[in-house]
Amino acid sequence: MASVVACLFLLCTLFIDRLRSVTDTIKRDKFLRDGETLVSNGGNYVLGIFSPGNSKQRYFGIWYEKVPEQTGVWVANRDDPINGYSSGVAKVDERGNLGIFNGEASNPVCFEMGIPGSPELFIIKKASRKIWRTGPWNGQAWNSVPGMRPNPIVNRSLVNDPNVICTTYTVSNTSVFSRVMLDYLGFVRRKTWVDNTGWNTLRSYPDDFFFDKLEAILLYTHQFSNPGHFTSTTHTKPLGHPNGCFKFKSSSDTYALEGSQSCGRKRQLLCGKGDGFLKLEKMKLPDTSNARVDMSLGIKDCEIECRNNCSCIGYASADVDGSGCLVWFGTLSDAREFSEWGQDMFIRVDAIELKDSIKDSKGSFTKKKMVLLCALIVASLLILTCAFCCFFKNAKRSGLMHREEIPKQLHNLAFSETNEETNAKFELQVFDFDSMIVATENFSPANMLGTCGFGSVCMGKLLDGREIAVKRLSRHSGQGVNEFKNEVVLIAKLQHRNLVQILGCCVEEEEKMLVYEYMPNNSLDFLLFDRTRSKLLDWRMRRDIILGIAKGVLYLHQD
Repeated sequence: MASVVACLFLLCTLFIDRLRSVTDTIKRDKFLRDGETLVSNGGNYVLGIFSPGNSKQRYFGIWYEKVPEQTGVWVANRDDPINGYSSGVAKVDERGNLGIFNGEASNPVCFEMGIPGSPELFIIKKASRKIWRTGPWNGQAWNSVPGMRPNPIVNRSLVNDPNVICTTYTVSNTSVFSRVMLDYLGFVRRKTWVDNTGWNTLRSYPDDFFFDKLEAILLYTHQFSNPGHFTSTTHTKPLGHPNGCFKFKSSSDTYALEGSQSCGRKRQLLCGKGDGFLKLEKMKLPDTSNARVDMSLGIKDCEIECRNNCSCIGYASADVDGSGCLVWFGTLSDAREFSEWGQDMFIRVDAIELKDSIKDSKGSFTKKKMVLLCALIVASLLILTCAFCCFFKNAKRSGLMHREEIPKQLHNLAFSETNEETNAKFELQVFDFDSMIVATENFSPANMLGTCGFGSVCMGKLLDGREIAVKRLSRHSGQGVNEFKNEVVLIAKLQHRNLVQILGCCVEEEEKMLVYEYMPNNSLDFLLFDRTRSKLLDWRMRRDIILGIAKGVLYLHQD
């Protein structure tokens, strides 16, 4: 008998394991009884009947297979649990509908999708009262949830076609378990499983932004014979009234929150009497239950359609890329202005309000333009000043480095030169400017030997007693540092007894000077072109002078 029981137990175990491992589908007209489960193909999820925590009620749903703490992913009969003393059964009927048998219960809070207009997700309290919504799908995310922006971690999408309307939520990292749930307090929470920690809440809705970051909430009832009204959940000015076209008024009508403030139009709206549309930016679009969606229209066509229909009170693009058209009729409910999120919306206003709005917009634009212009001028001046300072500093530094480098180059180039005629080395001395001041007695006019286009020549005497002639180049001579260096090197190479010898040079800041040996008898023209002094030169001396000049010229051309 014991062996028979053991065999039966083994067969049941093998049957259940086979059911869990082989199939992940309930076939039509087949039952899934309490205690039987189906495991998903990837082995991550289990479908069956379970009791959460210490509850005696039984629920049909899906939970995680690999998470130690049994956590529901989806529950089919949340509002109608199966009595703990009954055996629950799940069945797919001939039409493909899932049926769950036994039990009854109710829950005051649910999370559902609103189908009329543009699909939205709502938190519903007591079967009918909407306490929160996601706003319409804008092509990337739900319009009314700033924290649900597109990101590479979580991928959300909406399928909206004539046969199916559903929203999907997937995580790019398939090894991470993440779920979205509605708790008994009425909060939608997104949680992720962390080993050794449990389920961590990453975000919940409604969250703090619902109360702190929104600037206004409005409720608008459209009536051409009576002014519409708005409600605001904060004490800021009413929404959509930069020109003050709305005023505060008492109202008990609210969308979700009691005790909110309201405001209404200052004047009656007359359709077709010069009315137009006021642009509101960064908006949570109103409830689309009474809106019409046409994805084939652009924003311009959307405006034309709304303008031609006096029942239309506002319009907006269905998607953030500008495609699609949403037009509202009757009531604008729960439209909010965010600080960093939302879409542009256009609300119909009368001619006076539109004119005032345009005037205020122009005034605001003019002020912004003036502020921008002043900012650009100041920024340009700062940039130019900084550029000039940097240029001046770099030029000064470059000039200083260049001036410091010239004497070194002159030393390197001149000290190693050799007179090829005598095979004797010579040295080119680099004098400092102070020594030139002392030698020429600060370039005294009494020591001046002559002036010409290149500058002046002044006689001087060094501390060692040598007499010198200092050729001081004019600052306006047009000769640069490189030209001066080339001249020094060239003259230094011309070492001949019939040519005046260069002793050195001086370069300091803008001063450039050549130092020659002094000729006490002055130059040849001093004797030749003077009637008295020319008599001192006889023909023999003149011949020797001519031969000396010829030798010097020959040296210049040949050597």
